[in-house]
Amino acid sequence: MLIYMGVFSGCGIRDYWRKSTLWPVHPLCDYMSLTRFQQILRYFHISDPSVMHEDDENDGWTYKVDPLLEAVRQASSKYYTPQTNVSIDEAMIRFCGRSRDTFKMPNKLIGEGYKAFCLADRGYLFDFRMASRSQSTPGVEDIDNLSRTSSTVLSLAMSLPYQHQAFVIYMDNYFNNVPLFLKLRKLGIGACGTARQNCSGFPKELKVGKTLTGKQKLDYHFITGMEVGMTASNRGVLAVLWMDNAPVTMLTTVHNIHGSKSHVITERKRPRDTSSNAAGVRQLFKQGEFVKPLSIPTCVDDYNQFMGGVDIADQYRSYYTTQIVARRNWLPIFFWILDTALLNSFIIYREFFNSKAEDSCPFSHKEFNVEVAWNWILQGQNNGPDKPPATTPDTEKQNYVKDGTSLPSAKSRLEGRHLPIVGKRGVCFWCRWKARNSGTQDNSNNFPRSSFICGSCNLHLCISTERNCFEAFHTV
Repeated sequence: MLIYMGVFSGCGIRDYWRKSTLWPVHPLCDYMSLTRFQQILRYFHISDPSVMHEDDENDGWTYKVDPLLEAVRQASSKYYTPQTNVSIDEAMIRFCGRSRDTFKMPNKLIGEGYKAFCLADRGYLFDFRMASRSQSTPGVEDIDNLSRTSSTVLSLAMSLPYQHQAFVIYMDNYFNNVPLFLKLRKLGIGACGTARQNCSGFPKELKVGKTLTGKQKLDYHFITGMEVGMTASNRGVLAVLWMDNAPVTMLTTVHNIHGSKSHVITERKRPRDTSSNAAGVRQLFKQGEFVKPLSIPTCVDDYNQFMGGVDIADQYRSYYTTQIVARRNWLPIFFWILDTALLNSFIIYREFFNSKAEDSCPFSHKEFNVEVAWNWILQGQNNGPDKPPATTPDTEKQNYVKDGTSLPSAKSRLEGRHLPIVGKRGVCFWCRWKARNSGTQDNSNNFPRSSFICGSCNLHLCISTERNCFEAFHTV
């Protein structure tokens, strides 16, 4: 139901069950009533609510969703092998209620909510950790000389199969520092990303201001660098300063700034007049020229190309999100986990078909979600208990018998799951049908009324010690 609502969004929960011709008609109401949906959502739990939670240091703050969280994490890393270039970034889960574990980030598209640190490959979330503003990250141990954020990055990196395959992780300046890159290098994992000039281990020789004037002014495409953290047995980390529209500082363990492969030619846009180095860069563009092939460092080009793995996942999830308004503070995490599982499944499905032939996937992202939603709805109808009769149509009108009324076909009365369901009292269809066929006056007050309804035929039928119209109707 939630997946269907995510695809066909734009209306309130009650609107999916409206029968008015002024509103779009959704087939959900034929499989579940609005009251049942609201009750399931109200009493829905992932962890056992009868087990009292104790404030234990070993228990994370996500204990209410931990069973599903761990299941999705393990499945995501089990059924997919990422490519060499992956990225680590933060993802926001929208939630504006009260919680000491949420973050406020006004510059983000989702300005307030829970935060998750994610390891992604082109939109596929291979692993993730839930972060908290007041508590430690579950499943992450503090490591000497590393901050809590850097320890989380190292924990995500160690989930990769780096013993059997080479990996390069791309991160932005929120995560990067020299001690973290040295730890990753010891594991045989490459790293690259932008760096803040005040990050741990960054050389002071490369620290410059954002606005350069006078003698500090640098020409466009000026580049320099130096290795830091070198030891007798291991190479260090290359710190880079490159002059683009503004000074760019980076850290990398897999690139160099000199040599035939240190630079690439790529399309560059003419900078705005407000850019720090606009006067120097705009001289390279002719009058009326807005795009021009220019040389940039390979580390910058690779960063621009591979850094957006988590952003791609956020973009995919935003199209057909299952999140609805909820008052319990852990439900937004559940919706995010559900969206992540759906997206990862779609990417695996697409990769399976594209491995046979390029662009051979039979479904788009939207069509995939619709297929999953309806397969689950129909599977639940076939395997679960029979659905109650529809609440909107009047049952009395459906039970009305007039001259010439015939019984449903024997096949429809025998096949399927015909089980009695207790509902609103109504006139027994079988008793009235027998009376009409025998010539008795059709007065509903003279016929027995029953609370039992066939869940498949949607007809009232008597079940008592005196008569069993339910059996007679289905076996005649």
